[in-house]
Amino acid sequence: MRTTLNTIYSMIGNNLNKITTDMWKLNSQISSGLQMSKISDNPVNMVSALGMRSTLAEISQYQSNITFGGSMIAASEEALTGIKELVTKTKEKTLAGINDSQTFTTRNYIADEIHVYLEQAVTLANTRWDGKYVFGGYRTTGYTATEPTPFMLGYIDGYRINGNSFAALDTMLSGTLGTTDLAAGDLLINGEDAGAVVLSAGTTAGLNMSGADNLKTAINGIAWPAGTTPVTATLTTLYAGAAETANSNPTDVSITINGVTINYTTSGANPAADAVDALNQYTDRTGVHAELGDNLNGGAAGTVVLTNAMTGDESDITITALTETANPAGPPAATSGLAAGVHSVGAGGNTGQISLQSTEAFELSSDNYTDDTVLDILGLGGGGVGSADAASDGILVYGNPLEANDLIINGIPVETITSDGVSDVFSFSSAEAKAAAINRISQDWVNASGETVAGTGVTAEVTPVFRQADGTVSAGTIGPGDLIINGIDIFAAAGPTAITAKDPDNVLLTAINAQQARTGIVATRNSDGQIGLKAIDGRNLHIQTTATGNSITWLNGASPTGAADRVYAGTIQLLSERTFMLESSLSTPYPPGGEEPGFAAIGLSGGALSTGEPADTAGDGKLSVLSIARLDNNVRYTGDRNNDAEIKVGTQSKIEIAKNGEEAIANTEIFKALKEVEDYLRGRNYTSVTGIHAQDDIQVTLDSLNDPNDPLEEKFQTGDFTITVTDYDAYPPLETEMRIPVDITLDTPATIAEKINGIPGLTSSWDSTGHLHIDSSDAGRYTFNITEDTSNTLNAFGINAHELQNQGLTKSLDDLDTVLSSLSTQISDFGARANRITIQSQIYANLKLANQENLSEKQDTDLTEALLNLKAKEVAYQAALNAAAKTMQLSLVDYL
Repeated sequence: MRTTLNTIYSMIGNNLNKITTDMWKLNSQISSGLQMSKISDNPVNMVSALGMRSTLAEISQYQSNITFGGSMIAASEEALTGIKELVTKTKEKTLAGINDSQTFTTRNYIADEIHVYLEQAVTLANTRWDGKYVFGGYRTTGYTATEPTPFMLGYIDGYRINGNSFAALDTMLSGTLGTTDLAAGDLLINGEDAGAVVLSAGTTAGLNMSGADNLKTAINGIAWPAGTTPVTATLTTLYAGAAETANSNPTDVSITINGVTINYTTSGANPAADAVDALNQYTDRTGVHAELGDNLNGGAAGTVVLTNAMTGDESDITITALTETANPAGPPAATSGLAAGVHSVGAGGNTGQISLQSTEAFELSSDNYTDDTVLDILGLGGGGVGSADAASDGILVYGNPLEANDLIINGIPVETITSDGVSDVFSFSSAEAKAAAINRISQDWVNASGETVAGTGVTAEVTPVFRQADGTVSAGTIGPGDLIINGIDIFAAAGPTAITAKDPDNVLLTAINAQQARTGIVATRNSDGQIGLKAIDGRNLHIQTTATGNSITWLNGASPTGAADRVYAGTIQLLSERTFMLESSLSTPYPPGGEEPGFAAIGLSGGALSTGEPADTAGDGKLSVLSIARLDNNVRYTGDRNNDAEIKVGTQSKIEIAKNGEEAIANTEIFKALKEVEDYLRGRNYTSVTGIHAQDDIQVTLDSLNDPNDPLEEKFQTGDFTITVTDYDAYPPLETEMRIPVDITLDTPATIAEKINGIPGLTSSWDSTGHLHIDSSDAGRYTFNITEDTSNTLNAFGINAHELQNQGLTKSLDDLDTVLSSLSTQISDFGARANRITIQSQIYANLKLANQENLSEKQDTDLTEALLNLKAKEVAYQAALNAAAKTMQLSLVDYL
């Protein structure tokens, strides 16, 4: 086939263009230093190069992270080292403070220095690097005016709110009956129908006695289902005397009521009124209250009406040895109208009141009414009678219970409330039971489907009940049944026992404490002769007293009380590391709002005045706990408690570069240790002390321990000493001061320990070596101070201001050693992290170099090779041009 000139010219042009393009590529590679400028130049190498470039970018970022992490670790390690140096200095100052050459003034100077160390430790704990707090956990920034730094001096840790105390609760709910009959379904007690009850049969001297008797019979006839707690009904005994005989003749009267003889003289003009006045002076001993009849209170006008002082008490009113003798003799005696005999409760001898009682909280409601119609008939309507009782809602709950779903914490309802297992009454409503129910949903848990359900993060603490008698112990004889505590008859075994006024011989005190294992209650007595009862946990304190029992102990109220049956409960405090939200069911929707039963059950109803939270509105069913409470020398941590700051050093790999402040610093108890050293140097806030003088026999009286032949011996004296306990879980901190009496002719070392042991927040006992111990029952919550030992008792046992300071500071030395050890561990841990950072940094330096070499092979131009190729292309180009020139000289003749 013949090649045309056109074809030849085309081939020459193509070859020249190709050589020119190759030369341009080589020039571009030489000038840029890169083999490729676009993917099409070398798709395989370009993809590899792009991957390597991405890897190098990641390595650079990781190296930047490592550099930052190394700086954070160095800053953390430096801060911890600085804190450790402060602890070392504190230990040196503590050793100096223990020296007996120190005075109160010089120890205060040392305490001032320790306080400065505390402030410096907080400053170091708030160390920042590159604008980030090294001990903030994930919260390295983002602090506010309220919480400006991770560690705050002078504030409590976390958030808390204290439930208010409850008023003493009578075990019986009593109301005065109306005269409207009840139909079936009108009255439900815990859902059980009392049935139809006739209340309209008529009144006796203004009181619906027959109606009360009918209702009692109906309620006590309810067949309670198995597993439920029965509610029983009682009446109150009433006896109305006959008409008085007034004749203006002075008359001497002697009357014995319930075993108590009362002597008085009436002028004769108003013998019934004089009888009322005389008998009421002895109500606290007889348990009987007297008043003049008025045709509305069960007695005719001018008669004497006697009732048991405790509503719901069906005990007989027994009158014996009644004599009314004119003085002078001769004229007829004036008479009160009272008659000797045993006067019992019945359809014609009651106050027209119905009293309901149960061992657990109970509810009154109606199937037929939604308002208080039925409660009004029972004399229990209008609200404010039961727990969170709203007017006109048709329901009355008695006993301060926490019902299921009445309280919601952070969106989670409190559903399961169980018995505390220790209270003899209202065991489902005790502080212990409520706290357990709240704590049951505090932590995360796994449900039936195997899913993890978040807890509320809110825990409940109990403040055990402490009941101080309303009066001084009175002289008298107390016997079986007169004083029952948590179901235990205190004098059942001892029988009738003589009690001396103020109980100086500790007979009453010792009798109560002898039953501690069964009652869970510890007794003490102050210098005024008042008995104090302390629960050992969150159980209820149930006190039952006869008139005699209360007139001697005054544990159920001041005179005149008569017999009484009351329950006293502890309180609850809620705590959380973060703010939290409480919600309560409502008796009336908000607005306008109504009672808040969920809040009432834990002592938090009533709005801001009750709770202390400024934004809390009464009756809206919501309570946000947002306030931060102040507390001198306490350190609050506001950073992230759950996570540690970390850096990314790989697709999946991370390195922790700092610890959150709680783990790294707070948990070493550095701040607590410094605070305690300062407190001990200032002579305050102790948590334990042991007497240095041993006693061989703790059962002998104190006067027998005095050695008259040893002038240097510390002598026991009759007097008292004062112990003040501070509860720091309450806000503001709550102080309880107890002045403990000492009678050296009656008290023994054992009774002194008993009295101290009954003080809230303290325990006290003698050890096997004969040394007295006084300890806080919770060292993180309670501290104590001892002052004004006029009896010299504690000093004689080897407990005084000097010994308190020395033992406190000695304990602090041990605590500081523990803190130093913990800080050393933390510093070592950061050293290990620094080593890992160094190793990781070297790994990435090597990896970066290797990737750079590989990338260079893929993308960098080999200049020597490129220049040789360019020269070859230039030669080829010149040759091509020469060949083209010769070819173009050809003509048609050359082809012919």
